[in-house]
Amino acid sequence: MDQKKCLFVFFSLVVLMIVVSTVGGVLISKGALTKEVIGAPLFTLLFIIYIVLLFIMFFPLAPVIIRFFINAQIGLGNSDLPLIKWMMNNEKKVTFYIWAFYLIILSVALPVIV
Repeated sequence: MDQKKCLFVFFSLVVLMIVVSTVGGVLISKGALTKEVIGAPLFTLLFIIYIVLLFIMFFPLAPVIIRFFINAQIGLGNSDLPLIKWMMNNEKKVTFYIWAFYLIILSVALPVIV
């Protein structure tokens, strides 16, 4: 997976989260975005969208972290270990496993958070 694209998506989502937080904070301080004004269901929906966006923000980081880990292990001289060899040969599989783990965490945590 292309590291530059993954980092671009991650930092774009970080900027989006900052903008949404800033705009939401201003609207809340002015009283335009409260549970009483927009209703509890819409407020909860906005909260869920924000939490999901937070979880999605970490999806593009998985390939970057995996590549960094593999390169660090190679630099340390551990490239002959079976686990590192397997990770080098199956980098996409490891990424998909981590993404599946993220989705499981999201599916378990979201009902608890809301």
